[in-house]
Amino acid sequence: MEKRLSIGLYRYLFASVTIALVVIATTIHAQTPRIIFNIPDLEVNRGDTVFLDVTIDNFQDTIAGFQFQLKTSRPDIVRFSTQSVPNVDTVGTLVGGFEYIQVIDSSSVGTQYWFRCIANVFGVDGINERGFPPQQGGIALRVPVIVEPLPDLTNGNVADLIISKPFDFSDPNANSIGVHTDTLYDTVFYQCTAWAGSSCLNWSELPNGDNGYDSLYAYSYLSGYLDTTIVVPVHGSVTIVENMCDNDLNGTVDVADLSCLVSYLWSSGGQNCPSVYCNTNETPYPDVGDLSFLVNYLFKGGPKP
Repeated sequence: MEKRLSIGLYRYLFASVTIALVVIATTIHAQTPRIIFNIPDLEVNRGDTVFLDVTIDNFQDTIAGFQFQLKTSRPDIVRFSTQSVPNVDTVGTLVGGFEYIQVIDSSSVGTQYWFRCIANVFGVDGINERGFPPQQGGIALRVPVIVEPLPDLTNGNVADLIISKPFDFSDPNANSIGVHTDTLYDTVFYQCTAWAGSSCLNWSELPNGDNGYDSLYAYSYLSGYLDTTIVVPVHGSVTIVENMCDNDLNGTVDVADLSCLVSYLWSSGGQNCPSVYCNTNETPYPDVGDLSFLVNYLFKGGPKP
């Protein structure tokens, strides 16, 4: 069954309940997905800053709140921001009318961010923003992605973008979507450490079970997990494309790149260029042979670097 979350400061998702949501895949309750949360696969050039379109398919539920974390598997080549709070774009998105959008740098170095979005935080303000109704393919957020200008690609040119917990969704009635809960039972054992006759003055919890206990406390709690056949996370990736001789990192190889290479070889060492990556002949460093190759491409119809 689904657990109805209590409404607190975090009205829809982040209420104070004793449910530990564990994002695991299961086939026990396998059903047709109700939500597909998609991080795309991108191909980008070295030094690019692009926006990642995070999309949602919600087939039957109105979504009034959700949260997720997104991290990069290769922080040495791909980051989300150089700022403590990234410039997340919500204009024209599914959450454009939400009252509360928070982005937390949970890594402190721009490699993992925690996103929390709530449609209607202030229930008594007269504004009843219920969230977004069932739809497919809508953009939830646009997240900036930064590629290092001179990445070390020794270990590959792909950074996985991984969705991690907390990862959950809520409808306008504060019901969590796709969460299964069970009532579990546990017992805490205590031992008296100070007696006054037959009365105990002080108790100490026994960390290792019931050996030598004087008293016990039995209690129940709710434990839940997110069924990822109902709410499906689709992880993404960033692939760095080797755009050889794009020395000014504008996405094309042109005369400006030739100027950068000339500067690198004979003048200022290319100090005014973001990157000098033009090694067509696989020598240790760019040289005159690369310059000839580039001139041949730009002015004589030769092959592209």
